[in-house]
Amino acid sequence: MKSVGGKEYVYIKHGRKWHYVGPLDKVDLGALLLEPTTALPLNGALEGVRAGEKVSGRPAVKVAAAVVAIILVAIGVALAVLTVLSALVLPYFMISGLGVEVSLRTELPVNGTGAVYVISSPEGQASVSVVALGSRFKALVAPAPSVPQPPSASWLVLSRELTVYSVDAESISNLLPSFSGDHTSYSAVLEPEQVLLVWPHEVWASQASLKVSVTKKLEKLESTAQPHGTTPAVAAIIALALAPWLLLATALIAGGYLLYRWSKSN
Repeated sequence: MKSVGGKEYVYIKHGRKWHYVGPLDKVDLGALLLEPTTALPLNGALEGVRAGEKVSGRPAVKVAAAVVAIILVAIGVALAVLTVLSALVLPYFMISGLGVEVSLRTELPVNGTGAVYVISSPEGQASVSVVALGSRFKALVAPAPSVPQPPSASWLVLSRELTVYSVDAESISNLLPSFSGDHTSYSAVLEPEQVLLVWPHEVWASQASLKVSVTKKLEKLESTAQPHGTTPAVAAIIALALAPWLLLATALIAGGYLLYRWSKSN
């Protein structure tokens, strides 16, 4: 007999194996002692117990339940760990903007050969491409301070990703000899303090234009960054995104625990 939780249980040794018979208050020990048998199931002499219900230990359904319970708990713990790690990592990516690329395209009209277009990307490194329609142009990558700033009305494009304005070719006559090429398309990688100068020196179409596109990798999203931690808006977005996964992990762990306790009960 074995005492568990203040209740007595009966086991019988058959060869080298111990077999569970049942609770002491439901086992007729006299019948077991007076009528020894080697036939299975060993608990066939129990009163009020269906033959074959228990064979060699716990019922098979409870063994299966214990296995399922362990699997549920393991999945729940793994999901909870992944959720916590995501909560720690996501703010970094949302604030830093690492791996996020933005692209912007615009088309500029070309009116003669007297204007030079100044193209730049103020924040961060950027890849700029220019395609001419109805014209050819010369190009030069130059330091931004070497080009005069225009009046506010002369800006053609003004944004964080791309700025474009035009200046008279005569105002940068000292740079014109440095222009090179006879392009209909041109690409360059610009640093924050550099500009791409495009000078249409040959125009043959009445509606000539320049198609400008810029692609850049965002290094920092100022609107969501703070010196110390995340903003409330970012924290709320992360919480809403991860809450269902955390609830699912909790449900799996709780369900597995309850199922395991049931599988151990008698």
